[in-house]
Amino acid sequence: MNTAFDRQALRFLRQALCVGVLFILAGAFSSCKTEGAPGSDAIAEYHTFLNGLPRDGPNSIQTATAYFQQHFVNKSQRQRDAAFLAFRNFYYPAVKSADVLIDRKKWQEVENDWKKQEFLQWLGDNGLALCSSEGNYFIDESYSFLLCTFGRYVSKPLRDYLALRQVEMRRRYVEDAALRISFLEVAKRCVAWERYLREYPRSSLRSDAEYRYRDYLAILLEGMNKNCILDEWSEDPKKWQRGIEEAYEYIIKDYGETRPGQLIAAYYSLVKRSGFKKTPEVEQFLKDHKSEYTRERTRSSYPDFGYIVAPESCGPPTPYEMR
Repeated sequence: MNTAFDRQALRFLRQALCVGVLFILAGAFSSCKTEGAPGSDAIAEYHTFLNGLPRDGPNSIQTATAYFQQHFVNKSQRQRDAAFLAFRNFYYPAVKSADVLIDRKKWQEVENDWKKQEFLQWLGDNGLALCSSEGNYFIDESYSFLLCTFGRYVSKPLRDYLALRQVEMRRRYVEDAALRISFLEVAKRCVAWERYLREYPRSSLRSDAEYRYRDYLAILLEGMNKNCILDEWSEDPKKWQRGIEEAYEYIIKDYGETRPGQLIAAYYSLVKRSGFKKTPEVEQFLKDHKSEYTRERTRSSYPDFGYIVAPESCGPPTPYEMR
């Protein structure tokens, strides 16, 4: 047996094993860096690309969408989520900027129906919708755009958020300081958002979801200017009392152990004893619990007022369990 040859072969074998291990580790590190980390080069490049687009041109929304579809649909889930959030941060300022494109009061004076349809199609292609409130027109996000365009690519927490928002925006709830939906529907939306927050406590869109939950909870507790539930705040509280009691009983019966269920149960007991009057006890209760329904707006969280004029082209809203 040639001992020197054996030692040399063993040395080569060890070197080959070391090189092989290094290649494996380098490949794993490279994969983590380029596919798994939201702060990777691909995301940074997308941020740079978005920052270079004009915010006051809605065509930029279409351009930004095309970039996502070209560069991210085959990436990892984490990168797709990060890219979607980057797009979303670009999208909402662009929506606000697009509102200057329409003369609200003169829209109804446009007689050429073909031009109207052409304009509506152009809005839809760029993720926008024509809306109306109190006789005026404005441009807002399309209720179906984000879910239809990005829903198949993002993770379940983001997809469920978009599904909830699609259902809500299809039936906007505020018009001229009054509810456009029933108190029962407000209750269903409130518990749906509370459930979302419980299911996805670390959601990237938690702050927006928290705003939605608190907004509906505030309506259930205080009503609105034209839907007051306590007689000192309204000329005709009985008009709304039956609807609000139905909403309270729905939450207490089916969601009594939840955050809104416990709060509503205590409040309902108090206002029933007061005869739905704004007594000092009722005022104190609302003051003590104000922090539980005070909402803080973000750039993408604001009341859904008015109604959509333009038809949507993405089909009916995706059903979401809102028992």
